[in-house]
Order: sequence, then C-alpha cells, then structure tokens
Amino acid sequence: MRAVAGRLASKALVTGRALRWLLRPPSSALHLEWTALVDAQEDERHPASAELFELAIQAASRAKDVDLSTLARGRDDAGRLLNLWPGEHYRFLAAMVAIVQPLLVVEVGTSTGLGALAMASALGPAGRLVTFDIVPWRTLPDNLLCDADFVTIEQRLGDLSDDEVFASNADVLARADLVFVDGPKDGRFEPLLHRRLKETLQPGALVVYDDIRLLTMVELWRSIRDPKFDATSLGHWTGTGLVRFESPSR
Repeated sequence: MRAVAGRLASKALVTGRALRWLLRPPSSALHLEWTALVDAQEDERHPASAELFELAIQAASRAKDVDLSTLARGRDDAGRLLNLWPGEHYRFLAAMVAIVQPLLVVEVGTSTGLGALAMASALGPAGRLVTFDIVPWRTLPDNLLCDADFVTIEQRLGDLSDDEVFASNADVLARADLVFVDGPKDGRFEPLLHRRLKETLQPGALVVYDDIRLLTMVELWRSIRDPKFDATSLGHWTGTGLVRFESPSR
C-alpha cells in the first residue's frame, strides 16, 4: 500500500507540474502563445511552392540591409519593433514589397500602422496601399500614422467578413498584387476572408498571412492548397505564411 501511495503521489506531482507549465510555461518571454507542431507531408507539396521559397530567401537577404528607424518618428518602442528582425516581420515585409514592386498592396488590419508604414516605404512611384480596419487610425493613441502618410496610403473602414462590406470593396481587392492579412485570428474571420479572397483575387496575387503558427490559424494554413511557404523563421515569431493564389474557385 505504501508503494502504491508513493506512485500515486508521484503521478499527482508530475501532473501538477505539467498543468502549471501549461498554464504558464517557465519563460522570461514578454509574450507567450499556444501553437501546434504539425507535419507538412501533405499540405506543402505543391510543385509551385519552390518559387515562394526563392522569394522568401531573396526577401530575407534584402531585409538584412533594411533600416526602418526613420519610420519610428522618435519613439523607441516603435523603433525596436520595426527593426527587430527576424522575430518581427516589418523589415521582411518591406524587403518583399521592394522585390515584388506591387502597384497595389492591400492590408487587412491597420492597427497602429507599423505594417502599413513598412510596406509603403518600399513601394515604387506608382504604388499605393489600401489598409482596412474597423476603427479609424486616429482613435488608437499609440498609432504611428500621420496625415502626411496618406499620399500613398488610404484607410478604409469596415469588417471584411461582412457580406456588404466585402462586396463594396471587391473592386480594390480584385486589383491587389499583394495582400497582407493581419486580422483578429478568432478562428472565424480568416477562414471566411480566405474563401472570399480566393473568389476575388487575380490569379498570381501574393497573400501574406500573419500569425500562422497560432492555434486558431493552424487549421486554415493546413487547408490551403495553393502554392505556399511557411517563412516563419524569416519573419514573425508567431508565423509568416506566403501563398500564391492560383485560379479563382468559382
């Protein structure tokens, strides 16, 4: 009996430690997110994915020399985020825009404006960027945008998961060469948006999904059958996924 009790106590101790670790893993990191390790044998074997691998390597090589310090406008916190690479994705995004030279970039999720500023900084003379959010940029106290930015940047307000909002902006999305999706990652918005983008974007459009390693994004990422490449180690620590949209699914 004493041996059985000892084994039960040992199991309880191990279980307790495991639960504590799951609730709060022992780490000094400022941010912790849940993820899943899933094999890529079936969902990343598209023969055209090699082109995205080459694009990611070119962008990473170029990102080494990208300096976004001037976009921080004297704010140390913004400067650290903009130039932390790899780990953050801003230099990688700017490098990718510089290589692809899209005429129209669409961003889903303006937030504080760091992504829009980084990508807009690398646009060619004829390039422009349209960024979507559900709140005006001025209402966020820590936003980095200013009126002068809206020569090449335009913000449109609306929830693209809403049928009417998406329909009213479908013309812009249909012309986009590059789409950067940084939405709420709530398990609903991104899958719905992905299906609508698949029906709307021109063949060959490049879509960059943020946070593909979050648990709420893993299923979506695995479901994509277009050419794709997981560029997480070269971009954002929570996941950066590149997708080349093929013909629309109508």
